[in-house]
Amino acid sequence: MLSVIPPIFILLGLLDVWVQRETMIRLMGEKSGIIGVTIAFLLGSAIAGLLYAVFPVAGVLLKKGSKFSNVLIFIGAWSTKKYLYYCLRLRQLVGSLCLQGFL
Repeated sequence: MLSVIPPIFILLGLLDVWVQRETMIRLMGEKSGIIGVTIAFLLGSAIAGLLYAVFPVAGVLLKKGSKFSNVLIFIGAWSTKKYLYYCLRLRQLVGSLCLQGFL
């Protein structure tokens, strides 16, 4: 667990520094509409992290000016749609099945 937390906070720091507040407000702010919902859903679907990683990301999104409903969509998509997580698990499953075939 200790090896996972530092990279998460490093990425959060980079997000905080590299993404300007105006850009975040334009993409996921109050007047973003369906674009903000789509970005929140895709971002939440793409992140394959643990629970203690998602809420700091949501906090940074709120701090940068994202609409609260978009942050809730991000958290909901993260909790239900974990495409990268399933891809990694499938790769592990296929690898273990290949090893079992050789034994």
